[in-house]
Order: sequence, then structure tokens, then C-alpha cells
Amino acid sequence: MFTGWLAGLDESCWNTGQDLPSGRPQHPLEAFWAERFLDCPGSSSISGPSKKKRVQPVRKSPQRPTTQMETEDALSKTSVAGLRGHFFPFGGGAFRCPGESLAKQVIFASVAMVLQSYDLRLIDPVEARKIEPGHRELPLGLHSFHRPVPVEVCKLSET
Repeated sequence: MFTGWLAGLDESCWNTGQDLPSGRPQHPLEAFWAERFLDCPGSSSISGPSKKKRVQPVRKSPQRPTTQMETEDALSKTSVAGLRGHFFPFGGGAFRCPGESLAKQVIFASVAMVLQSYDLRLIDPVEARKIEPGHRELPLGLHSFHRPVPVEVCKLSET
């Protein structure tokens, strides 16, 4: 049996970004951080899902995107490198799913095709900001909230 919850919150394995001046990690495991699964070659910041050696603490607030940031974004690739034993949604060893690459591509394309046909809008954006994510309950990219998030879904008209 795979203990996904435990593996998803193992601080000795996962990248949490740089240390803030307070000593806390920039991106704690309790908070969803999509970039945790991006490997950015030549990036000035820590990238990739696995924990790296810490660099100097973050002291500046986020800046407006620059050409360098845009270049880094273009070179970024999703990665699960370095997570052996902590993240294996398609099994492993002799029983590893041979369709992993296909499944990831199909899921991404399917979600993109569905979402391009709809307009999703938060009913009350101010109240939505107050909703707490339950990332500790579902750590591997899944989301659980302490109450429903009301959204309006409208099919876009075809023109």
C-alpha cells in the first residue's frame, strides 16, 4: 500500500524554496505550489520537486516579470526527478504503468479542451480569498477546502 499522504508531506524530500528571513520555508508543504513540479534550467531560484541545498534567504518581494523570467518560464519542464520512493502515482518496478506518458498527455489535453469551452467565475471573489485550502489532507496536487467554493460556469458561445 502506498502512503501518499505521508510521502507528500515529507520535508526531508520535497523542495520548499528558499528560506525566508524568518527562517520559515518560502513554500511550505502545507501550501500548494504548482512550480514545485517545474525544473527550470539556469534558474536563479531553486527549482524542481526534490529538496536542494539551501541558498541565501529571500529578502526581496516578488518583482514584475522580466525577460529573464519569461525565458526561464519557456525553458521550464515538469519533473518528478529525485522523488523515488516519495511520488509514484503510476506504480513502480515490474508493475509500473506503461501508459504513464500517454496518460499525462491525455489528461492535460482533455482538461484544456473542456476548459476552453467554458467561462469559470468566482461568485464572490472576496469570500473565496478567505477559504482555507486543506493541502495537508491531500498533499500531492489535489485540493480540499474547508467549505464549498461557489463558482459560476457558463458555456462560451460558439461564433
